[in-house]
Amino acid sequence: MRWPGASFGLLALASGGLLPQTAHGQRTERCLACVPEHVRDQVAVGFDLGQSYGTSVAYFHNGSAINLAKVTASPNYKALMKHATQFVNDDPPLTNDSQYAGQYLQQFIQSATRYLRMLGFRVSPPDPSEAAIVLTEVISSLKEDSEAALGMPIARVSVTAPWLRAWQDAAPDAHPINEALLLAGLTPFPVEPEQQVYITETQAILAASGRQFCQPFGSSEHVGQDEDAAQNHVAFLISYTGDTVYTGIQSAICFPHNPQNKGTRGRMAKGGNIFTDKASTQVSWSDETMAIIEDMLEDFIWYNQQVAGSNRTGLILFAGEGSGLPALQDATRGMVELFNSDTIQGYRGFQVIRSDGTNFAAAKGAAMWSRLRLEAAHYCRTSECGQGDQPFSPLDGLGQESCGSTPRSGQHDDEDTWLDI
Repeated sequence: MRWPGASFGLLALASGGLLPQTAHGQRTERCLACVPEHVRDQVAVGFDLGQSYGTSVAYFHNGSAINLAKVTASPNYKALMKHATQFVNDDPPLTNDSQYAGQYLQQFIQSATRYLRMLGFRVSPPDPSEAAIVLTEVISSLKEDSEAALGMPIARVSVTAPWLRAWQDAAPDAHPINEALLLAGLTPFPVEPEQQVYITETQAILAASGRQFCQPFGSSEHVGQDEDAAQNHVAFLISYTGDTVYTGIQSAICFPHNPQNKGTRGRMAKGGNIFTDKASTQVSWSDETMAIIEDMLEDFIWYNQQVAGSNRTGLILFAGEGSGLPALQDATRGMVELFNSDTIQGYRGFQVIRSDGTNFAAAKGAAMWSRLRLEAAHYCRTSECGQGDQPFSPLDGLGQESCGSTPRSGQHDDEDTWLDI
């Protein structure tokens, strides 16, 4: 299916018109001086693999974005996502050198297989996992509908999803998401074994809302980021889709990095009618609403027990078509006011973050990550951005080349032209 309005939005961009956009982060024109025009002209696409449906967004160099597609997932997909989110590892921890050696040997074999393929050797990939086959259903549909909306093929996408506990330690070559991308005819972005295959929906929504960016935007290090912002923000996500509710908590580390496993958890529950009387002007708290509020309170307290520190700010995010319902938002606002008047131990306050379009906010954050990854090999040195003589790259330290101090925009050397992204 094609998402209504996607083709119109692309036509508006092509004809020089700009869709409404929000300033999300800033990169200087000087920092981008090395990015060639053909890279700037590429369309960056992000897929959100939500708990019950998938969405896609295209993100352009000038900061404009268009919604491309939304596809409903099968019952098998929903069951898989619930399992992956609430997975409990019953395996005993590694206790001796031989177990560690076996783990590293497996990672070495996977990496060697990948490089042999890159060199042109014919190395048969392993059979795809059952999880990858299930994920492929949604990814293939998103690819087909997104290509129809754009009127062009898509080669690579970045992915966001709920925090998937079951696959947190999976190597990139064996990760179900990467397997599914390949099965769908897409090429995953190259990552090192220790790097993330996807970003959490929480990180993606924060980015789409203009929050928690690494500075300078796109740096692989937390260069210039306020220490308080890096460590003392905790984000709780409410993703309500009608038939399923996902709630999860994590540290709000700067985009596009993912948080550590410690202090991160999520759960899924069956959805329902979020309020009992749609025609009523009174706020009616259903059992589902109260369960979400209780999860939020419990998770904020749990996080403070897991992660040392105090006086954090609790951020509350919404996603999914059900999250815009007045009853849920009114109930959440009421609880936030209560939290702020009688602060939970370890927190100095709480704040509700509203994003434009809760259905597509996470996919937009993933598309912003694609934008950074497409340009990664072309960024100039951070010395040209006023941040010291360090490589400026969002991923792996690429972009060592220097293009001189003359900005593409023609501005004076001692001034930066800021671009919204």
